[in-house]
Amino acid sequence: MSTKPSIPLNRGTPKIIHWLGFVVIIGLYFFVLRPIRVGFIYHLLECFGQQIINIKEVNIIDTGTYLTLSISNFSSNYERVYGLSFNSFFLFASLGLWALKNFKNSMVKLILIHLLGWIIATLFFFAGLYVHPNWWVGSDLITVYLIPMASLSWVAIVYAEQKRIPS
Repeated sequence: MSTKPSIPLNRGTPKIIHWLGFVVIIGLYFFVLRPIRVGFIYHLLECFGQQIINIKEVNIIDTGTYLTLSISNFSSNYERVYGLSFNSFFLFASLGLWALKNFKNSMVKLILIHLLGWIIATLFFFAGLYVHPNWWVGSDLITVYLIPMASLSWVAIVYAEQKRIPS
């Protein structure tokens, strides 16, 4: 009879923990972060929705996770988006950092990227509300382009740092 155990005990445990980490991150996103984002959007609509509607030529479209501000004037129609950070790009970047096994060290900076983006986009939103609707372009730029780019770039930077050969 062989002395080797028929089921390797230690071999599968790290993979199970690794895959469970993916499940936990996805669960936290959908059951914690996303409801907070949606709640903030609805709170924003309750507080400032009527004031947005009172701005001439501005319509608001609520999709649940972001606001689309449709601005029309005599020459053109265009839309500006006010979305919140901690969106799907936060989820993708978190999963990428978990896959790179550099979650704890890199997650703080990813959270700071999204938190800073959220604050700045909200400031542009309020500037568009109280100063002029053209300020909403800043919010649109940050939430649609800069935060996703910074999130996924952070994963690429962490990956490059891991692969860098010491000099």
